[in-house]
Amino acid sequence: MTYRQEFGRQGENLAKEYLQSHGYQILTQNYHTRWGELDLVAKKSGELIFVEVKTRQHGWPEEAVTAFKRAKLYKAIYEYLWQFELRLPWRLIILAIIINQEIAKPEIRWVEVD
Repeated sequence: MTYRQEFGRQGENLAKEYLQSHGYQILTQNYHTRWGELDLVAKKSGELIFVEVKTRQHGWPEEAVTAFKRAKLYKAIYEYLWQFELRLPWRLIILAIIINQEIAKPEIRWVEVD
């Protein structure tokens, strides 16, 4: 595994812990579709959230989720919903995570996607 892959995996694990600590049940991690990967799918109070995790050492990780990337994510979400025949309310979010040695603990930002 490359450093970049390991760094990304670290961010996904932090995201998973963050969601679980806020009462979300993790349904799946790294779900692959022909449109791309859904990093995390979670559920709370009858609502699904599809989570795109972006981990960086500085800056605004959420800026990496371009309109093109969002379009691919929506296609992957529709495929997931169809595959499991789910008819629950859902939304897409980005968990932007900053991990670097200059800050004591990772910074996690919840970003709603419209």
